[in-house]
Amino acid sequence: MLFRPISRNDWPTIATIQQSCYVNGLLESIDVLKSKQRMAPDCCFILLSQQQAVGYCLAHPWTNVSPPELHQSLELPEVTDSLYLHDIAVLPSGRGLGLAQAVVAELAQMAQQRRYQSLSLVAVAGAASYWQRLGFEPCPTKKDLRVYGSSAVYMQRLITD
Repeated sequence: MLFRPISRNDWPTIATIQQSCYVNGLLESIDVLKSKQRMAPDCCFILLSQQQAVGYCLAHPWTNVSPPELHQSLELPEVTDSLYLHDIAVLPSGRGLGLAQAVVAELAQMAQQRRYQSLSLVAVAGAASYWQRLGFEPCPTKKDLRVYGSSAVYMQRLITD
């Protein structure tokens, strides 16, 4: 098993992984992260290597071409047409194992089943080329992405039937 659903006991581990993977400006409180998980618990995972948590994924339904705000608790919008990949964070010990690819494949299948138009995300810290290898393409947005960092890029992976 490469990933499993997040349980309530996983939040301290998620906080530790987040602190190891992101700079201070991108760190969100556990309450904010929990709000994202509450919107779609079946789209949020602990990533595993040898049964140890080495990462996490938080994804939820959202509105296409308008990424959610950082540092704010979220509620499900009335209209959703994209599965937003808020966060995949993997510790160095879990990198190169195909965990992110496996989760993205699972999320793409979920998005297709829900008839969403896309998977979407904001690539941070120069990661746009990584996400392009997983089928995401840069996409224009009217949202100011500066809070995500100077190299932030809004990206989508279109869902086809």
